Amino acid sequence: MSYFQTNIETIARVEPHPNGDVIEIAYLEGKEFTFVPRKGSFVAGDKAFHIMVDSLVPADILALIGLEGKLSGVAKNRVKTLTLRGVMSQGILVPLDVLFNSTYGPTLRAVQEAGSNDYTTALGITKYEAPEIPCHTANLVALPAGLSKYDIESAQVFPEVLTRLLDIPVSITEKLEGSNYSATLFEDQSLKVNQRMHSIQPIEGAVHDFWKITDDLGIPDKLKAIQAAYYPNQQITFYGEFIGPGYQSNIYKLAHKTVRFFEIKVNGKFLDEEILMKLAIEFAIPLVPNLSRNTTLREWLAGRTLIEASNGPSVLNPKHLREGIVIRPLKEEWIKTERNPFMRLILKQRDPVYLAKTGN
Repeated sequence: MSYFQTNIETIARVEPHPNGDVIEIAYLEGKEFTFVPRKGSFVAGDKAFHIMVDSLVPADILALIGLEGKLSGVAKNRVKTLTLRGVMSQGILVPLDVLFNSTYGPTLRAVQEAGSNDYTTALGITKYEAPEIPCHTANLVALPAGLSKYDIESAQVFPEVLTRLLDIPVSITEKLEGSNYSATLFEDQSLKVNQRMHSIQPIEGAVHDFWKITDDLGIPDKLKAIQAAYYPNQQITFYGEFIGPGYQSNIYKLAHKTVRFFEIKVNGKFLDEEILMKLAIEFAIPLVPNLSRNTTLREWLAGRTLIEASNGPSVLNPKHLREGIVIRPLKEEWIKTERNPFMRLILKQRDPVYLAKTGN
């Protein structure tokens, strides 16, 4: 699961907003997010609750901070990336006294006294999860053993991981906007096809889109061939993004549904980039667009920030912005961080311009 917490953070600096008299631009220490609070709300050194994008916020908290009925979603309680007079606002900052002096105070103080900086549960904040596409052509069941919900952490939350990636050989790919897809071949040659959070169990008289594309692309044969040639009696999973008509508004204007793949996992371990590329070529596995390979991230950025570099046209449809980028090392690596003691060395950077324009 990707990182999601409501923490107390420190305001690094506050700058005038170039296009607003009653709003400012605020930044947090150790993070690359930008916020647009009301003028005078914060000064450098202040502490604030950081309510992340995709938080679902209780109505009483929204009333306390003057945002009741002003957010996104059916219940008007979902935090999203916004552009406020030309500047991205990537979450909500709340002064500590607003919540500590409310009915939430005792619970928040208990969290603080326990030495934690995770106030998510205490505030009743939950993470928005995009609903699965309504399914009338299969049963959605639990993911099979060895698989969990696929997520990549955000570079804006883990700057220390970004630092590690700056000066080692990496692969940088376009992050596609579609639906997470995976197909798993087990040791006994049985096959499961999955969405992000569920496995798709076929039903008689119907064919789910994911199963159809699995057959259309010859995925069962490719998995079996790889298993036989390189990983006998081992579990193999292809991960990819399902794109095309009927999915995420088909922003790439594709004529047909397809999958572009980005990972292969064998017995619970993701393969190195070199092996992934070798198998993709040998077994004709269509991959997500690659923007750079076998260079350092610092060299590729060429002086740009990662947020600036995430912005650009999609390789699949140059008339449309790409959702963002994914950076992974050529050799698989795990890293210890303050927020995650055992984290895979891979990051995504979603383009705030894309998010604000699309409303995601």
